[in-house]
Amino acid sequence: MFFIDAGMARVFARQQVAANNKGESFSLKQVFSVFNKNTMITLGLMSVLSVCIFSAVYAVHVNRDLYSRLEMIQNKRDFYQAQWSQLLLEQSALTAQGRVEKIARDDLDMVIPRTEEIIQIRQ
Repeated sequence: MFFIDAGMARVFARQQVAANNKGESFSLKQVFSVFNKNTMITLGLMSVLSVCIFSAVYAVHVNRDLYSRLEMIQNKRDFYQAQWSQLLLEQSALTAQGRVEKIARDDLDMVIPRTEEIIQIRQ
């Protein structure tokens, strides 16, 4: 994408007419001789600016993608934290001393031994 002012367009047209009259073709050197130093600097700066703009857009895209992933991971963490808390409550309810004794007595027909039934083994 080249921006050519009216003066450069006239010079370029004159060179093209002269070359066509002689039956010659243009070389790149002749084409770029139309552009002066300021035009080349402007084109270079516009190219750098375009690269910077696309880089900024890409950085914003990556940032949004990473933030979306972060939110998803935090939601999973919250879910698993709640599930862990629920499991801890369930474990404490299932391992309560009174419940264990009741299951041992009712389901397994276990009884607390009398003192004469207790045997101590010494090494």
